[in-house]
Amino acid sequence: MLLRAGRLRINRQEEDQAAKYIDKACAADPDSVRVSNHAYWRVQYYLKKGQIAKARQIADEGGEVYSSVGLEAKASFLEGTSNYNGALVWYAKIEERYDNDRPLLAFCERYKQRTGDTRFDAEVKKRLKKSLPQRNRKSSLADCHGAPTDGVLIQHRTIC
Repeated sequence: MLLRAGRLRINRQEEDQAAKYIDKACAADPDSVRVSNHAYWRVQYYLKKGQIAKARQIADEGGEVYSSVGLEAKASFLEGTSNYNGALVWYAKIEERYDNDRPLLAFCERYKQRTGDTRFDAEVKKRLKKSLPQRNRKSSLADCHGAPTDGVLIQHRTIC
């Protein structure tokens, strides 16, 4: 009931009230995994409010649980407090545990856009090589044997 009230307040952009409901619900919930599902929003809220210690506590608890949202809450706290090397470590934990490099890649892009610094470009390249291994392979017409067996057909229609 409290979480529902909190989500309703978020939808109404009443974040202060939402935080009260969600904090109360989390304090009463013995299931740390379920509590960690709300850690990301709570960390962002408390960072916005300048309550760094509260945000750190929530991030640490979420990180300990090792749920995807908990790990991302810890990483986003570190990113939000300009501990970029620490954030990279925690985003990498999401990739390692859940085989999902998207949060890490998104972080690297945000970091580069925000600071202009390219120090994480090697991390991006390493992951792109892994996910797109044939990207730089040279080919020629002689490599084509028969009709394609897969692909996408794109049709263009002009509507007048």
